[in-house]
Amino acid sequence: MVIENQNLINVMFDVISAQSNVGLSAGIVSSTMSMYSKIALIINMIVGRLEIWGFIIIFARIFMGR
Repeated sequence: MVIENQNLINVMFDVISAQSNVGLSAGIVSSTMSMYSKIALIINMIVGRLEIWGFIIIFARIFMGR
């Protein structure tokens, strides 16, 4: 999203909003965003739904082999 020449405060607001699944937006999220920005926000939303500790445990078991 920084690549798209957006204000850092607005980008951080949208990323934190996606992470916490609040649904608020500073107005920079749109269908014209790059695919990388959309994927980054999707991953943030999934991590937010799983909670960060659940996400860490899932991937630790995958990568550690436990």
